[in-house]
Amino acid sequence: MPTNGGKNHQAGLGIKVIAILLVAHAFEHIYANGLPALFPLIREEFGLSYTQIAFLATARELVRGFMQLPAGYISDRTGSSNLFIYGFLGVSAATLLTGLSPVYYLIVLFQIISGISSSSFHPCTYAPIVDHTPAERMGKVIS
Repeated sequence: MPTNGGKNHQAGLGIKVIAILLVAHAFEHIYANGLPALFPLIREEFGLSYTQIAFLATARELVRGFMQLPAGYISDRTGSSNLFIYGFLGVSAATLLTGLSPVYYLIVLFQIISGISSSSFHPCTYAPIVDHTPAERMGKVIS
């Protein structure tokens, strides 16, 4: 795991890296938190029970939680950049496909895929932050 306390820090590069991570992370939260706002409409459109809506709400987050540990392991072994990019693209595609889904079961499937893809965000962001942040600013940036 790269934890060199900002030894790769170059003027301006750290800010750009952190800005990219921040924007991507913000979009991931928008994708994740946009769906629950639509639950009343989804419930009505698909004629779902409250149990089905609750399962839809739980499926993504449960899978995401369980997959963060393997994602961290993969990130440490293979590098975080590619996993982060694939994770972001996976979440984006799964969110788009969720919106285009004509049946409940596809919505659940795409939300599970979104959860798997989303699990890479937290494990993949720490290494680039540590690599591109001066040691004296680490606490501020990580928080």
